[in-house]
Amino acid sequence: MKITVKRSQRLEHPPTQASIVLEDLLELEEGLSDWEIEFIESLDRLRGFAFSEKQISRLEEIWFEHCS
Repeated sequence: MKITVKRSQRLEHPPTQASIVLEDLLELEEGLSDWEIEFIESLDRLRGFAFSEKQISRLEEIWFEHCS
């Protein structure tokens, strides 16, 4: 099954705050739960697409817990 992506769904601009937060979390080597690791890796696979507000909110919560 082929997934078609509308051009408007692709991010065509410089990195967003969410992508910077994602990078920080991907560099962590310990302290994340299994669920957090899977969530972060799933967002990494979606890089280049717009994240939902809920995804961004949860990403930021994880970042504040582990990186600030």
